[in-house]
Amino acid sequence: SLTNFLLSIQKEPGLHAADTLLAVTPISFDIHTLELFLPLISGATLLLASSSQRTSGVELERLLTRHQVTVMQATPATWKILMLQGWKPANAFKALCGGEALGESLKEELLARENIELWNMYGPTETTVWSPVKRINESVVIGRPIDNTYFFVLDTNAKKVPIGVPGELYIGGEGLARGYLNRSEMTNEKFVRNPFAARELLYKTGDLVRYRDTGDIDFIGRIDDQVKIRGYRIELGDVEAALCKLPGVVDAAAVVIGETTQKQLIAYLVKNEKAIEISASQFEQELKASLPHYMVPNAFIELSEIPLTPAGKVNRKLLTEMGKDNLIQDQCVEPRNALEQELCAIWIDLLELKQVGIHNNFFTLGGHSLLAVRFTNVVRKQLGVELPIATLFEHPTIAELAALIPEFQSVIHLADLPR
Repeated sequence: SLTNFLLSIQKEPGLHAADTLLAVTPISFDIHTLELFLPLISGATLLLASSSQRTSGVELERLLTRHQVTVMQATPATWKILMLQGWKPANAFKALCGGEALGESLKEELLARENIELWNMYGPTETTVWSPVKRINESVVIGRPIDNTYFFVLDTNAKKVPIGVPGELYIGGEGLARGYLNRSEMTNEKFVRNPFAARELLYKTGDLVRYRDTGDIDFIGRIDDQVKIRGYRIELGDVEAALCKLPGVVDAAAVVIGETTQKQLIAYLVKNEKAIEISASQFEQELKASLPHYMVPNAFIELSEIPLTPAGKVNRKLLTEMGKDNLIQDQCVEPRNALEQELCAIWIDLLELKQVGIHNNFFTLGGHSLLAVRFTNVVRKQLGVELPIATLFEHPTIAELAALIPEFQSVIHLADLPR
């Protein structure tokens, strides 16, 4: 399987004796096999980066420039480090990006630099490193299978779906592993019989994709990484793509913290100097223009950098364990009228706080679904307003709620109000 992979990659994206490849992947990550063996079978030069060099934008840029490197394979996180460093190749350069989804903003940054030939690499370890590769000029797509590899996009009944319809990606061919060592139950779950060729197996990737008319494949997201908050299915990748387009944001990640009714969508942002004074409410307003309300994060936390795993992927486990020490807060703006003042008093009592501002987010301040129910009950008793709980999720600030409450008051008959 590895030989099949290497011989196919040697042809496309291609590696030649005149090339120098910089290896930046630790050997615990399967994609290192391309970096070590492809130069050796091609007569190319192999340059090994140390563990400290591969996590430093300064050191990576120095290696790339000093040794006139022509090819590098890395995760999106590592490419972002180089983009932040301002690196630009002086000569023709192949950038192989894989391990996690290649976002639109990173794609645009890479293609904006002269001399770069960008390739999107996709594939699970179970099918031997990369299964398709695709040169990217415009849209980010997965592309077509490498040699002796084939794909099926199937629905939950293992039936082929039409072009444009989402389904799960199944992979077969020479790259397929035998299974998981000493884990027969997991092997039987993931390595399934090919419904179109009974003697063959397919790997069930868990990736949601769809075919294009061109034969290329759009990656939509992980089926098991879809999160559900308040009944809404959310693709974290879509949220992160929107976050990276915010003014002054150079990198971002999104995670869900909490359980059941207390789940919150949290955004972690790396900002540049221009974004230092931007408030959480400004970020919210920007996101509401491009995302539905249920995909707008409840809180924004500033980091100096997004933490990575040893393999160079976003460390989501660590992000979920982080506190909110660097929470991007709005200024505590005092209520401007009697209604805002009464709502502030209700929040202070429910959330057990000393002070709240009219632009503070209910859920950022510690609110959750159960407290939201209590809030609507108090509003009903004190203000005589039947406020739907969904309204608080969609408009989680005092200022927004105070502007909406008169609309709900107008539909309540005066005789129904408490005396």
